[in-house]
Amino acid sequence: MIVKHDVYNRHAIMFHRHHRAAARLIGGFRKFDHISHYVRDVLHWLPFPQRISYRVASLVWRCLSGWEPSYLRELCRPLSSCAGRRTLRSSAHGNLVVPFARSTTMQTRSFSVVGPKTWNGLQVDLRHLPNGACAQFHHFLKTVLGQGRERL
Repeated sequence: MIVKHDVYNRHAIMFHRHHRAAARLIGGFRKFDHISHYVRDVLHWLPFPQRISYRVASLVWRCLSGWEPSYLRELCRPLSSCAGRRTLRSSAHGNLVVPFARSTTMQTRSFSVVGPKTWNGLQVDLRHLPNGACAQFHHFLKTVLGQGRERL
């Protein structure tokens, strides 16, 4: 499964433009008005790179909770499931196995690589929330990703 994680492609730029235009339309702003604060404080929208990370981390959460198909769950393996890595400190933190990728495209776009990398980059307490805490996970994830905001 290929994930569009490369934020510098043509489609990402077009999406970003539509995102800003929608915010201007909703808020009644003119073309050259600043909308960053409105998007952040009123609409509570994440910037595009954080939005992608949110979607990927959410998909990994659902895979680990058992709510996604088996072909996706197989791509999200905990380090504790590997025989030689059970005693590593990272396996106790809830890290996932990041497979080796031969090409740069595979490293930046494949869910099998991007999913575990995104998950391993999250805070430990966020990764250890129980399966039933779906709303709490998504709220906390949006809060964590929203702290590193960029200007629109």
